[in-house]
Amino acid sequence: ALRPIGGQVVGCDISAAMLRQAKAKGVYDSLQKQDLSKLSDPVPTYDLIVAADVFIDLGALERVVGWVAGALRPFGRFAFTVEVHDGPGFVLRESQRFAHSQSYITDLLAQAGFGRIDVQEVDLRKDRGAPVPALVVVGSGLNRIGDRSDEAAGILV
Repeated sequence: ALRPIGGQVVGCDISAAMLRQAKAKGVYDSLQKQDLSKLSDPVPTYDLIVAADVFIDLGALERVVGWVAGALRPFGRFAFTVEVHDGPGFVLRESQRFAHSQSYITDLLAQAGFGRIDVQEVDLRKDRGAPVPALVVVGSGLNRIGDRSDEAAGILV
């Protein structure tokens, strides 16, 4: 589904088993084993970075969002999902998944320089038959100074 949007589709996961499953799908140009807590200095490479159902394993997202802002090319977009909760910041739920407040997410993206932040409430999945409330978030509008080439860049999933 992402192939028409960008030139190269790169998949990242910390789990070797998940990378094997991704490879079997045949949709990625390359796959990388990567720990989100140990990201190297970013280089503006990607037009789109997608993190679907990834942040359930992370509480504080400051480092990741900062990395993403540096890894996006000018006018790039960051699309992701988070389980949502009504309190401040983030919490670790009984399910052992993190949930984040909408204000935490929007404040964090704004601080990272995203000029536009679109948020939609959804039910991400069902857990024991009950819907799991979540947010689909798209940050864009970094508008950094620089020359954007017309060459297709990549998508990091």
